[in-house]
Amino acid sequence: MAAIRAAITDVLKIDRPQTVRQVFYQLVARRVIEKTESEYKRTVIRLLSEMRLDDQIPWDWIVDESRRTIQTETFDSVRDALRHTAQYYRRSALRDCDDYIEIWTEKEALSGIIWDVASDYDVPVVVSKGMPSLRQVYTSFTNIRRVSAAGKVSYLYQFGDHDPTGCLIPKTIEARLEEFCDKYGCRVPVVKRIALTQSRFKTIDCQHGPRSVTTTPTPTSSLAIALSLMLCPAANYAISFVDVLSGISINMLWRPCEQQRSLSVSL
Repeated sequence: MAAIRAAITDVLKIDRPQTVRQVFYQLVARRVIEKTESEYKRTVIRLLSEMRLDDQIPWDWIVDESRRTIQTETFDSVRDALRHTAQYYRRSALRDCDDYIEIWTEKEALSGIIWDVASDYDVPVVVSKGMPSLRQVYTSFTNIRRVSAAGKVSYLYQFGDHDPTGCLIPKTIEARLEEFCDKYGCRVPVVKRIALTQSRFKTIDCQHGPRSVTTTPTPTSSLAIALSLMLCPAANYAISFVDVLSGISINMLWRPCEQQRSLSVSL
């Protein structure tokens, strides 16, 4: 167990914060543990709990994206509220862009990593938690229809595992959006699956490469490799996302961001 504790500390020193699930996958990628639910629940969850309670790792090194606290936002005075507004006021970079962009991710645990980059450009991040719901796709469609009326083209970029389900998700999104657009009369969006793809195995430095997790082909898929996004270091995952933005109206996105950053309000 000492070796596993050391590996956990090393993983979090390199890249933090992470979810418990992310740490689990990183340990699998390093071949420290087996990829089983037993190892996840009885080893990783248990050790991370013990290490935090014993102050071996800081509490803020581990995040829980699936459980949230809901509370009202209040202020001590009108001046305090105005100061808060001035501090967080920003104009939408995406609204001034010629295109509309959404980033979809299959994994909720990776949404924070993507958001760290996407928020700079005011690009929304949609977390599907596997196959998206009909309501979720329709919500995306309402945004697409709104910007289509303004003459904008919509681009949806999906990040998911390289396995049968991961490859099917963007096709499902695309088919349903085409159905909505045909029914209600708006421009069909461009839907692209960015990661993980076989062509990106060489460009994204995942721990120990695609051999970390393998599966045999199934009757419904010719895939010989199933690689999880969770095996990739967060830094490289974010770089991959930046590469996406670099190819789609990056100048149009960046200029409004710079303009909004330069604005300030004096109280």
